[in-house]
Amino acid sequence: MGRTHRSSRRSPRSTCPSPGPCPASSAAATCVTGRTRWAWKTPVAYTPTYAYEFNDENAPELYLPPLGFPYGAAHASEIQYLFTLSNVAYPAALTPAQQQLAAVMKGDWTNLATFGAPGFGWPRFTSSDPQWQSLVPPRPQLETDFAAEHHCAFWAAAG
Repeated sequence: MGRTHRSSRRSPRSTCPSPGPCPASSAAATCVTGRTRWAWKTPVAYTPTYAYEFNDENAPELYLPPLGFPYGAAHASEIQYLFTLSNVAYPAALTPAQQQLAAVMKGDWTNLATFGAPGFGWPRFTSSDPQWQSLVPPRPQLETDFAAEHHCAFWAAAG
């Protein structure tokens, strides 16, 4: 008889609408532990740093087939909001709200390249006051509770 890993017994399931999306959600939750937290703090000491979390749970998945549930804000999903991608396996159009987010993102990235800071209302990320933009349609929102929202204490304890 197999053993259940302690993380699967104590997983914060209330945040998962169905079993399918949970593995992706739980994997993302580990991103502020260990080395990644160190990687976030390192540039802050040397250069103005701005952080974001792409957070469109309904972003079109361009490279994987539909599975009956949304992939969520999967790795690299935000690229289609910044660039026109023509060589994709499953082309999909952005909704009007997603198009609005794309316009804001393009403006912020352009401002960052031109002026050294993204758009208005996007504070610098500091280790003493970690704030970032949650890129959610139709407009980004300021976030300060990433660790709580992603259950990082649970995932750090689960190993």
